Amino acid sequence: MGQWALTVLACPLAGIIVALAVYFLHPADATSLPHDLGARALSFSLHLLVVTILALGLGLLARRLRARLAAGVFGLVALLSLFLALWPSIVGSWRGKRTCPCRSARTWPTLHIVISAVRNSIGRSYMAWRLTARS
Repeated sequence: MGQWALTVLACPLAGIIVALAVYFLHPADATSLPHDLGARALSFSLHLLVVTILALGLGLLARRLRARLAAGVFGLVALLSLFLALWPSIVGSWRGKRTCPCRSARTWPTLHIVISAVRNSIGRSYMAWRLTARS
């Protein structure tokens, strides 16, 4: 009985993760999935690590109960959710390395904002600021 329950639990979870994967790779409008699920998952994808841990635990339970189909599906869900959770970090570091010309060591000037109280010719005071750059 437990084998079928795990299989019934694994299949919809796999469908949800595949739908999120499609949404991650081809984002549509924010309302394309029910209750903005895709937009919420895409905005902070590290929450999917919870799904990864749950899928790993349920996969180990399914393996112990010798439910091969459920164990395989939970393994697939764990791998796909791990990939989706880390996808923005992978893409961000890949793009950063690709676009950053790190060959020359370049020092950027430090910018300082100087704010001072100044009186004009009528006697009114106001705040003035200027931006200075120092190397």
